[in-house]
Amino acid sequence: MIAKLTIEVYKNEKFDNKERTIELQINPEDFKEKKSIHYEQKDNMPPVYQHHERNTLSISFMIDGTGVVPSESPVVVSAKVKELEEYLYEPFTVSDTTQTYFVLLKWGDLHFKGRLTKMDVHYTLFKPDGEPLRAKVTLEFIQTGMLAKATAKKRNPPPKKKQVKTQEGDKLIYICYRETGETTNDTKVARENNMTSIRGPLDSSQNVSIPQ
Repeated sequence: MIAKLTIEVYKNEKFDNKERTIELQINPEDFKEKKSIHYEQKDNMPPVYQHHERNTLSISFMIDGTGVVPSESPVVVSAKVKELEEYLYEPFTVSDTTQTYFVLLKWGDLHFKGRLTKMDVHYTLFKPDGEPLRAKVTLEFIQTGMLAKATAKKRNPPPKKKQVKTQEGDKLIYICYRETGETTNDTKVARENNMTSIRGPLDSSQNVSIPQ
């Protein structure tokens, strides 16, 4: 049995107390998800991450009333379109608040919570009296719910270093004390400068990198 795409309709974003389930007669020809990231851009500076935008979803599908597609009961195209309009497009009012329905689209791995932003209906076949027999419907949705604002990982800046030129007779321990006020970090400085010994005198005019 072929699984059909369903649109579950709810009155709140908690997605409880389901209002209706709409099952498509024919599965989508295609669907498109769009994901975007917003960056702040100033002058010639690199883009700075701000936040993720809400995802969007677009689906396109056919409604066929010719009888070619097997169905338990005759399909009236105009009635199917009216159902979509009533539960996706038309607003409703609760406690003086007017809004549109929340929907959950489910099909295979697709599991999208959102609200309708756009509905296009393209009628392509008609009876002699003008009643539509076939229509292509495109629905666009925007993601609902609170977006967890992703926090960009801050890169630790490289440690500051000071370049010191040695004088005749200098030893590493003297330089460390002179530049940092400590003598206990001579091992760290030796490792930073790839020195094999920390005790002997240093060569004159040697550059030594001192972490700050």
